[in-house]
Amino acid sequence: GQFVNAQAYPDAAFRDVTAPNADTLYSVAWLDVGSEPTILHVPEENGRYYLMPMLSGWTDVFASIGTRTTGTAAGDYAITGPNWKGTLPAGVKQLKSPTSMLWILGRTYCTGTPDDYKAVHAIQDQYTIVPLSSYGKPYTPPKGVVNPKIDMKTPVRAQVNALEASDFFNRLTSLMVANPPALLDAPMIEKMAKI
Repeated sequence: GQFVNAQAYPDAAFRDVTAPNADTLYSVAWLDVGSEPTILHVPEENGRYYLMPMLSGWTDVFASIGTRTTGTAAGDYAITGPNWKGTLPAGVKQLKSPTSMLWILGRTYCTGTPDDYKAVHAIQDQYTIVPLSSYGKPYTPPKGVVNPKIDMKTPVRAQVNALEASDFFNRLTSLMVANPPALLDAPMIEKMAKI
């Protein structure tokens, strides 16, 4: 529910993704918009290149704000879940997510010099995410607490590979309630239902 901002370029030891950008600083957030929309605020970028693609729970990009698509002016965007109905404050643009869970994988251009790192950090500090119910009010994000029962050491792929087939499919189907598959997945869903 909050941004984690990279403060420097990834170094040669970075292995989280295959080919990270080497000229942007990342701003990453995971959101759950199943019960309430989240308002994303981006500041005036003063012509600086930035990109805020939003990926569904299935990792499909459903919206992307940034220099090429919305320009570099400040803006407020309501990211709503697949079943949300309601009204938004004036001036807030709706971005409807096809799933309740989503990922923002933001990037802001940076030259890598100490002065430009400082300038981009100041921009990153202005990227905010707040629940709709707190929009326009003072908001303190909840402290991030990781459930101690969640394995944070074993790589996710290894955890998934270790699941029994029934555990995997039970978890998948429970997650699909709030994160419906795309219509293009209907043939596979039909096959899984038969199994």
